[in-house]
Amino acid sequence: MGQAERPARLMGLQQLRGIAALGVVVFHASELGGLPFLPGAFGVDLFFVLSGFLMVAITGEPTRPGAFLAARFRRVAPLYWLATLTLAAGLAIVGTAPDPVRIVSALAFLPQGNAGPTAMGLPVLSPGWSLHYEVGFYALFAATLLLPLRWRTPLLSALLLALAAIGTAGWRTAWTDPILIEFAAGLWLGEVWRGPADARTVAIGIVAVMLAFALTMPGLLDRVRLFAATLAIAAMAWTLAKEPVRPRPRLEALGDASYAIYLAHLLAMKPMFGLATSLPPVLLIAPAIVIGVALGVAVHRWIERPIAWALDPSRVRARSRVGRSRPSVPAAP
Repeated sequence: MGQAERPARLMGLQQLRGIAALGVVVFHASELGGLPFLPGAFGVDLFFVLSGFLMVAITGEPTRPGAFLAARFRRVAPLYWLATLTLAAGLAIVGTAPDPVRIVSALAFLPQGNAGPTAMGLPVLSPGWSLHYEVGFYALFAATLLLPLRWRTPLLSALLLALAAIGTAGWRTAWTDPILIEFAAGLWLGEVWRGPADARTVAIGIVAVMLAFALTMPGLLDRVRLFAATLAIAAMAWTLAKEPVRPRPRLEALGDASYAIYLAHLLAMKPMFGLATSLPPVLLIAPAIVIGVALGVAVHRWIERPIAWALDPSRVRARSRVGRSRPSVPAAP
């Protein structure tokens, strides 16, 4: 798609963000209710692919590392820190306060060294494990901004694939986890969208690499996750090809609030399941989904948006100067 043809807002991707966030909420509610719906958990994989895409889509030749990292910090850190500290305070009130070192390491986006869905481990606010990967990816991407534009995606994707290959070979750490290749896949989708790369050739290459990794994974969960990531790539490619898509206001509203939903939903759902001990947990799944989403939407409207405005009061004027050449889709889960 040429520069002049790009839409100001990629509504299809915003709708996918809403679907991904809802999937994670459904997974956690069903898990707490004793009937885990595993496909919902793979909303995180869609977020990772989307993140890789957006890093390419929202940057260009003039983008500098400092400005890029400052924008990412304003987008990701404040709400995550607030949610983490809120949970830590709640746990302290009921007498199960987490170790202060664990709190600080979570706020610093460091690997946690405990059990979790990946080698990153689970921070105090469990959904935050994916943000620890996001922040590390942002740091790597910022380093590539010192390079000519044409070298950024090839070199960074080569590094991510090498790290994933090391993890596949048995040296698994937080930063050699095969999940890293999901960011690389998103980078190349961004290159296709930005052009003039041949979309069909790149898409075939991405799918081939993902499936090769999936088939060589030693663990079943790794294989399933990378197959899910391949589906996420296909969904994104299809959506980008169909832009502009038919408006779906409710789904787009979920996309707008997806980051707040992702961070906040367990703050409502876990106390709900913990207090309603007289009811079969399975009966709480549906109301937990509704309450989790509602809390996330409220946090987005009354906390996330005011924080963003306070930290970046010039964002509306800056966006009007940029014009319509870049997508208005927040680059975070």
